Amino acid sequence: MRNTALFVYGTLMKESVQLEIIGRVCQYKPAKMAGYSVHVGLWPYLIEQSGSEVSGMVLEGLTDTDFVNLDAYERITTIPNLPDNEMYARRLADVTHADGTHSQAWVYFPLLHKWWPEWLKKNL
Repeated sequence: MRNTALFVYGTLMKESVQLEIIGRVCQYKPAKMAGYSVHVGLWPYLIEQSGSEVSGMVLEGLTDTDFVNLDAYERITTIPNLPDNEMYARRLADVTHADGTHSQAWVYFPLLHKWWPEWLKKNL
């Protein structure tokens, strides 16, 4: 069975953003992901940090079409024609739900090595 869950920690937690991208508000469960913190700036992204955890939510019941739209929003690596604009990669990761149970969910991880040096040149 394919995984239909997505752990979100930033803009995708907002109902208005979900409505805009996939046309509905998703069912969700509060969750945390250990070993990371969130960089908060122009947009949020995960930073690996031992001993930290990120609070967010697991969106459930996502369809293939939902993931196509979400991936386009996050400009991930599986999108052809956007090789210079890749910002995130979607990978499975372990999350802990509020009730203490564990599962795997898709998570968008930043591709800092691809865009951070160029961004610094343009913005500093």
